[in-house]
Amino acid sequence: MSYIMKFQWASLFLVLLSAAVMVHSQTDFVTKHIRMGQINCNDEMKVVNNIHNKNRHTECKPVNTFILQSEEVVNGLCIDYNDQTITSPDTFTVIECRTDPQTHPPNCTYTGSPLSQYITVVCKNGKPVHYQVELGVIQRFCGRL
Repeated sequence: MSYIMKFQWASLFLVLLSAAVMVHSQTDFVTKHIRMGQINCNDEMKVVNNIHNKNRHTECKPVNTFILQSEEVVNGLCIDYNDQTITSPDTFTVIECRTDPQTHPPNCTYTGSPLSQYITVVCKNGKPVHYQVELGVIQRFCGRL
């Protein structure tokens, strides 16, 4: 096999691999951060901790924010953005789940309450893939960083 053929196969492999990683990132974003209606932090954080710990139950993720909105609405933030960080033009209702001080894995316990705040997400290929923790709030009150 010539070097050109090897390079072409390697390039194709890398493109397919990065596409698979991107789908995984979008799926993880939805699983970790998007919910409809009210939630129970203890129940929802079991799912997040499984992803965070790769099903090993080695730690309780200290904080996680859930956006109480449909996937379509949150995806709409990224329609015209690629490889950029964007702050929502409007506030969203979110629940920030925090670990209780004496909690230990695998029995992690959390508390949380609804907040209204701007959200900041990282967009890739027109979809949110990462929730930027509290950056949206800081930017709105202190000006653009």
